[in-house]
Amino acid sequence: MKFPYLSAVGIQQGWYRVGPLARINNCDTISTPLAEVARQHFKAFGQGGFGA
Repeated sequence: MKFPYLSAVGIQQGWYRVGPLARINNCDTISTPLAEVARQHFKAFGQGGFGA
């Protein structure tokens, strides 16, 4: 699917994201320690600060 959207909501309001960034944003933890540290830094940066 190149341009996925929720048909019940319509094209303009129903777009949703898929791919690596969406997966990072939706996961709670990553099982490998180095990747988990990177995920925590990424999430902190997106919330206005950088630190874990």
